[in-house]
Amino acid sequence: VSTQSTGNNPVFNYFEVVNCLRFLTRLLPPIFEDQNRELIQQIFWKRDEVQQVDPFTAPAVNGSSGKKPKENKPLAVKLLDSLVSLLFYPHFTVNDSGVKKISEKQLFVEDQVDSPFTSLSLDYVWSSGIGVKSVTNSSKDFDSNRTEVIKCLLTCFSESIYSFPTELIRGNKWLEYFTSQTSYYSLPLFYSLMNVGCADDSGGWMFSSHNKELTTVALQLLVVLLDYTPQQAFGNPNANRSGANNTENELCENLFIHHLLKEVKEDDFRFIYTALERELSNSSMATNRSTHHHQEMLMLFWKLLQHKKQLLPYLSSTVDITKIVTPLLIFIYE
Repeated sequence: VSTQSTGNNPVFNYFEVVNCLRFLTRLLPPIFEDQNRELIQQIFWKRDEVQQVDPFTAPAVNGSSGKKPKENKPLAVKLLDSLVSLLFYPHFTVNDSGVKKISEKQLFVEDQVDSPFTSLSLDYVWSSGIGVKSVTNSSKDFDSNRTEVIKCLLTCFSESIYSFPTELIRGNKWLEYFTSQTSYYSLPLFYSLMNVGCADDSGGWMFSSHNKELTTVALQLLVVLLDYTPQQAFGNPNANRSGANNTENELCENLFIHHLLKEVKEDDFRFIYTALERELSNSSMATNRSTHHHQEMLMLFWKLLQHKKQLLPYLSSTVDITKIVTPLLIFIYE
C-alpha cells in the first residue's frame, strides 16, 4: 500500500491495492482484540534507527563509518500516511483530467511539515458543497475505492473498542497522530467528508448502493475525527494549543475541529441543514431504515452544535426547525 500510494511504483495495480485494503481491514481487529499491548507496540509503534550513508560526511579518523542515524517512521504512521494519500490518488479515487496539474513531488510529500506545499489542491475534493462549488471527481469506481480506504482507516481507529476502560485515558495513538499531525491532506479530506456526507440526493445520486455506502462511512469517519480530543500534539509534547474549550480565534489540537471552526461559514449552514432535514424526513417515513444513515447524520449534527456555536442561533431564527424536531419525536416515540 505504501509503495503504491507514494507513487514509487510505475504500474499502479488497483486490484492488488483493493485486496490489500480488504485484507488489512480484516486482519487488524483480531490483533487489537488479542489485547497484547507489547505485540501491538512492537508491530505498529516501534521506532527503529537505520543507518543512512551521508555522502557529505567525511570518514572519521577514528574509524567510524561516516554514517548517521535516521529515525524511521513507525509502521502505523506509514500506514496512515499511505491510506490518506490513497484517498486522493489520481485514477484511483480522484480524476486528474481538468484538474490543475501538479508534480508527483507536490502530490506525495515526504516531509509535510517542512514542505512549501501546505495543502493539496482543492480541485481534488470529492464533491461540491462547502469550500468548493464545482468539482468532477465522482464515479462508481472512485466511490467504491474510497469506501475501501475509509473502512481500513476506521478499522485502524477502532483499537479503543478493544481496550479496557482504564486504558482509554491514555488516548488512541492512531487518532492522536491523524488528528494532530500537520497534514498535507487534512483540509481536502475534511471538505470531501463533509460534502459527500451532506450531498444532495436529487436525481438519484444517493439511491445507488455504492454511493450510499460511501456516504455512510464518510459520515462515520468524520464523526470519529471530530469526536477525538488529542492528548497532545503528536510528537510535540511542548505544544500549547487549546482543547475542548476552543474558540474561532484559537488553534485547536484537532486539525479537523480547527477546519470546522475556520472553514465552515454561516453561509454553509443552509447546506448542512438541508442535508439533515432531508435525511431525517426520509428516514422517518421509510419502512426499512437500515438503508439510511440518519444516525450518522444526527451524530454529526451533535458534533456541529458542540463546536460551531453560531449554528443553533441560525437554526432557531432562520429555518423551520420543526422539520428537524418532528422526525426526532417520531424516533423517540418508536
